[in-house]
Amino acid sequence: MNLAIQLLLTVVVAGGGAYFGTYLREKAKNLATKEDMDKILLGQETIKQQLAHSTFVEGRRWELKREVVWDLQKQMGIMRDAAISLNAASRAGAGDVFAERRQEALDRLLAAALQATTLRAIAGSLIEDPAGERLDDAVRECSQGLPRESWLSQEEFERLANRIHTGILGVQVVARTILFDEPLAPAPISPVQQAANETA
Repeated sequence: MNLAIQLLLTVVVAGGGAYFGTYLREKAKNLATKEDMDKILLGQETIKQQLAHSTFVEGRRWELKREVVWDLQKQMGIMRDAAISLNAASRAGAGDVFAERRQEALDRLLAAALQATTLRAIAGSLIEDPAGERLDDAVRECSQGLPRESWLSQEEFERLANRIHTGILGVQVVARTILFDEPLAPAPISPVQQAANETA
């Protein structure tokens, strides 16, 4: 009987050992797979968060570029309108009323030019070259040769209006490039430059 019990005990232990060995191996394998999957899922979540952040940052950068370019065009439009008002007041007469109107128009023109220069400085951190250089050229074109007095001759007004117009066109070229991924078109030529090129 002792031998039968030993044999039975050996069979039970061997069977139990085989069963539990297989069970434990399978459990260990499943646990290792689960740990690997957790690492993969954590990696996927990290990648998703990085992509979402990158997409947000790129979207915000695009939005900032749009805002700066829009505000820059708005300031150049104010410059144009102020130059037209200054010209109209210069043509209207020499009295105190017209002198005041001329000064107001000149002040608006100079304030808009200063604001355009400030906006270009802000855009410097957002817009890479060569579009950034083109934007510099457009702002410089608008801002150079601004009147120092509140009276414009017709010739001075035409030169100023042409420079502002060319600057606005330059900003529009840059806007299409940075906002819509169009190739950077050639710089616009002001009518004054075009006339000088034709006579040369």
